[in-house]
Amino acid sequence: MATTMLDVIQREGIEKGIAQGIAQGKAEGKAEGKAEGKAEGKAEGKAEGKAEGKIESVISVLGFRFGEIPATIRNKLLKVQSTEHIETLLKQATICQSLKEFQKTL
Repeated sequence: MATTMLDVIQREGIEKGIAQGIAQGKAEGKAEGKAEGKAEGKAEGKAEGKAEGKIESVISVLGFRFGEIPATIRNKLLKVQSTEHIETLLKQATICQSLKEFQKTL
């Protein structure tokens, strides 16, 4: 079957449309991925900052109640990542009778 000029033009048009669709899809996917990544990063940063702030509160409470906090306790506190554990430590810092008692929770 002979290829007519119309067939060539239609095929070129279809190929061009497919290429444009792929390019547009990639651009939209990239933009969507970037926005999602940015939102996730922002949320993680907020959570980490909040946790660090609470750890600093634990250190502050212990320092106020018992004076100088040994580096070993401070270093262990800075490694805690669980939000629930940090909450427990903050509560314990306010009610414990000694640093030794506090360390049992740490």
